Amino acid sequence: MNHECNSIERITSFLSDIQVLRISNYAISTRYLRTFGHLKKLKSFGSSNYFQSTRFYIEEVHLRYVLKFAQCLTNLEQLTTYCDDEFYDDSFLVESQLPIFGNLLHLELVDASNDGSTFTKFLNLCPNLLNLSLTVFYAKINRIRQINRNFNVQRLDLRFYLDRENILKFMEKFPNCRYLSISSLSLSRQDLIQIISTLPHLSLLHAKDNWIDLAKIQIKNYCHSQNPKIDVYFGSTDEKLMMSHELYRKFRNSFLPFIKSGS
Repeated sequence: MNHECNSIERITSFLSDIQVLRISNYAISTRYLRTFGHLKKLKSFGSSNYFQSTRFYIEEVHLRYVLKFAQCLTNLEQLTTYCDDEFYDDSFLVESQLPIFGNLLHLELVDASNDGSTFTKFLNLCPNLLNLSLTVFYAKINRIRQINRNFNVQRLDLRFYLDRENILKFMEKFPNCRYLSISSLSLSRQDLIQIISTLPHLSLLHAKDNWIDLAKIQIKNYCHSQNPKIDVYFGSTDEKLMMSHELYRKFRNSFLPFIKSGS
């Protein structure tokens, strides 16, 4: 926790072969990236502790920091990060000057910026994502429209504090989503049905907010009219029940301690 720790140099000297860096001490991670980043061995960067902390995401890896060391992180497969309105060097916002994060499969991102330009541009640098966990507070609709369509994403875990039009525009960007978990108090029953209609491959839906029983029945009936095999869950759901679904099992540990696919 002490960023002035005298042991930083001694700690980082042992980190040349690590593949996972889940530490929020910027002094250690900066020294590691400057010393060993050229080796590009890092596969997982950032920790998913902010939702469990009263300090929220403040201690987690800032997206500005990821972009600063982007050339060292092109082999990342898993990333947890956040962004806000903290000042960015203009060069970080020019996509042509940044590498493509082509190996990145799992991204957990919190956007607390008023503008939204950085997170939308970053998503466009991650064309092969399978799993996107996204919390957005304020992003402008014109920024949402700048996101490229991504046909690889299978799982979306969304927490949106946006108007409904933003949410509906966003969902159109991921037409091959199979597993959707979503929380947004601005969505009506009809909005959720409209979202489902844009996802022809959907087979697992978890609507996390509280829904009245009539809305639950109507949503379930619509899902089953599109595909009788769609599993639908609402609110706080028993994990044992959801474990019966292969997509839930596939992605449930995505942002827990790093496990390579197939292991």
